[in-house]
Amino acid sequence: FNPHTEDFNGANVDVSNARLGLLVVRGRDWMSGELDGGRGSVGVIIEEVDSDGRVGVLWPSTERAHWCSAGLGGRYELQVAPATSEQAPPPSPGTRVDASNAKLGLLVVRGGGWVSGNEDGGAGNVG
Repeated sequence: FNPHTEDFNGANVDVSNARLGLLVVRGRDWMSGELDGGRGSVGVIIEEVDSDGRVGVLWPSTERAHWCSAGLGGRYELQVAPATSEQAPPPSPGTRVDASNAKLGLLVVRGGGWVSGNEDGGAGNVG
């Protein structure tokens, strides 16, 4: 699945195209203020569509996660993020992962601000 094809680029995010790892921006019905870090901030879907028609999105620019409507009742809070013209190289080991370098398939370990116990299987585990 490539989220950045002509068919999906800029499309509203709904149950037909919402996938884990899909890069998104606020859509036409965004109602959550600056929670995403502001217009143009890129988030990533981290939770699949739930029974209420919402997806979980992580906004790296604010380090916050949020549930967003994915077509529920005709509300589209998200759009597929525009494809970038340049592909950035993967970050070097030890580099903090944020919206500018997060990529689907990137292998990561917990950072210094980790607060989720052993949810990741313990220090040093790669995910």
